[in-house]
Amino acid sequence: MMRSIVFLFLTLIIFGCSDTPKSYHINIDASYIDGLSFWEERALRKNVGHAINLISSYIDISYSDTMQVFIFEGGGNEACSNRIYLTKANVRNESLIAHETTHAIVGMKSACFEMEGFATFMEAKSDPEVEKSMKGFVDFVKGDKSVLFSIQFLMQNDSTFVKHKSMNSHIAYAQSGLFYLYLEEQYGREKMREFYHSGIVGLESVYGLTVDSLDAAWRKWLFGETLTDSDY
Repeated sequence: MMRSIVFLFLTLIIFGCSDTPKSYHINIDASYIDGLSFWEERALRKNVGHAINLISSYIDISYSDTMQVFIFEGGGNEACSNRIYLTKANVRNESLIAHETTHAIVGMKSACFEMEGFATFMEAKSDPEVEKSMKGFVDFVKGDKSVLFSIQFLMQNDSTFVKHKSMNSHIAYAQSGLFYLYLEEQYGREKMREFYHSGIVGLESVYGLTVDSLDAAWRKWLFGETLTDSDY
């Protein structure tokens, strides 16, 4: 019995932190507020580390830079060039941290559709509940599919994403993230990686379909319709 207890204890020590992400250089600056508690900082480091692991696995990079995380009492959440600006209320928000960490690593892309689509996709992949709620977007638009933008339109109109908190902005973010979810589900991660590295201009060549054809197939998938051979 004693040997079993000792074995269990050793197992917990060795494997108890198996979900701890690979060690990255993460600097946290909470000097703008009264600081973070030990548990808040621990959760934040873990969430940023998990996000870097997730992003790296999709775009096949070895992240070695230092991630700077600045904590503020209020304001918005944003990121760029290995810097994340986060409100204290969100230090435990794993999906939001995944979204902002994506921006911090990926930086500026050629179009908001590409930039926000991938970040929103990473947000969904970081938390099954977020992915589930994103797919629930279909219930919102089922009554009026005309509120959906064409993928071509979103690729060419960054301003649709920029008008934060507007209904059009919410739809644009949800659509772009769901389009990436569709691409992964139907074509796999390798194609996703190829698409990421080719940029938005390579969408048609990577997937072998026109943007309009991909859009039509995505809508079928979104509304639970059967996809045929012509959709691939």
